[in-house]
Amino acid sequence: MQGTITTTRREQVAIHTYTSPESGLAVNTHVIELASQLLILDTQYGLPFAVEAAEFAASLGKPITRVYVSHAHPDHFFGAGVFNTPVYALPSTREAIAAAGDVMLAGNKAAVGDFVPDKVTVPTIDVEPGVEVIDGVRFEFAAVTQTEAEAMLIIELANEGVVLAQDLVYDNLHLYLAEKHLAGWRTSVEELRSKGFTTVLPGHGAPGGPELYDYVLAYLDVAEPALANATNGAELKSTLLTAFPRAGGAGLLDIQNGYLFPTA
Repeated sequence: MQGTITTTRREQVAIHTYTSPESGLAVNTHVIELASQLLILDTQYGLPFAVEAAEFAASLGKPITRVYVSHAHPDHFFGAGVFNTPVYALPSTREAIAAAGDVMLAGNKAAVGDFVPDKVTVPTIDVEPGVEVIDGVRFEFAAVTQTEAEAMLIIELANEGVVLAQDLVYDNLHLYLAEKHLAGWRTSVEELRSKGFTTVLPGHGAPGGPELYDYVLAYLDVAEPALANATNGAELKSTLLTAFPRAGGAGLLDIQNGYLFPTA
């Protein structure tokens, strides 16, 4: 296996976090194991890593009943078709993937070929924020807006002390700043921290605890003026690499610069 598995166990649920290697942007697929079924949250960018995550899920011997996509960035939905299961998303995420997914795929296909799939799997079932009990476990589905993405689904398991925060939180990787919602991002992280979850499962990097909030907030403190003052992508990248020399995910900086400085 090229990726890694980290398991978070609680009395009624086990969450197996598959983290791809750096070549897959260290993105996470969370396999939520309940008594009789599996739920998947996010599905990888690279096809080989989506296949690895799906094969791991199959090894657990329970059916996958739902796949959730947290937001409309390719590293979280390109692999959805591998799981061959109904795909759930916030309505705005479903609409964004339906409108722009094929364009995203064409651009990525031109760059990396068969590393990404041949077609986009568009979510078909809407997730509405609120509480749902699945296999006896209380899930709270929440939508946050204007953070790393325009809209993002996070899943709170308050009775277990666990939040699946997705790209609201990273663990020691460079943040993806291309949508420039840095003030909203900061506010949402601070609000989530106030809820007191002891285990935080990020969208990129290893699971951790509340210290992941501190990392994101510290990064945003540096990134906000750096983004405002940078005149080109090389300048922005240099500032962030210097400020966070031990952070992974440098490839995310190159991807975001393609959007922030498109004429370069």
